[in-house]
Amino acid sequence: MAAIKSVHEFKDAWRWPEDVERFIRKKIPEGRVLNVPAGKSPLGDVQVDPDSSLQGGVIPGDMQRLPFKDAVFDGVVADPPWKSVDVFDRHSLFYELVRVTKPGGLIIHNASWIPDSDQAEKVGEYRRADDSFRDISVISVFRRY
Repeated sequence: MAAIKSVHEFKDAWRWPEDVERFIRKKIPEGRVLNVPAGKSPLGDVQVDPDSSLQGGVIPGDMQRLPFKDAVFDGVVADPPWKSVDVFDRHSLFYELVRVTKPGGLIIHNASWIPDSDQAEKVGEYRRADDSFRDISVISVFRRY
């Protein structure tokens, strides 16, 4: 399979700290869950990442053009590349997450910004700071209409 060229920088071997991963795991709904960009995170039963060298069934792909039909996942876990995403691209990133989520499904989004959509309502917001405030973000939980 050919490598997917990405316009964004992604952390090599990305994975959340264990305590954050446990917190996210408690929020994940039952059913089919997508994790994008997955890096080496074990969360979700379908994982997409632009790094085609990752092992373990990770599907090469870019979160701006997810290779799935509309409304196929009960939940989506996403930690987009915060620092390299232009403010104008943020809407299209979140739109893709909403597009692949079933109505009533949850989107768990971790970033330094809080996305907005007319197709999903925010049902939870959790502030996060790791390692002496090195990584500060907001974990937002949305339910798709």
